[in-house]
Amino acid sequence: MYPEQPSTGVFGKAHPVMLIGIILFILPYINHWDGFKWVPGWFAGLGIMLIIIGAIASMYNASNQ
Repeated sequence: MYPEQPSTGVFGKAHPVMLIGIILFILPYINHWDGFKWVPGWFAGLGIMLIIIGAIASMYNASNQ
């Protein structure tokens, strides 16, 4: 009926910058769990900025396909 489409996985269409931003956003909260302060708090702000840039890039790529 329909042609089979390749599987892109869970994050197949997400821009890598957005994925890095998600990781950077989560890292400072690990400090709260383990008690060590090995990740500075400004990583969360940098992560939010990268998430926004990555989301814009993802939407741009999706609109051009």
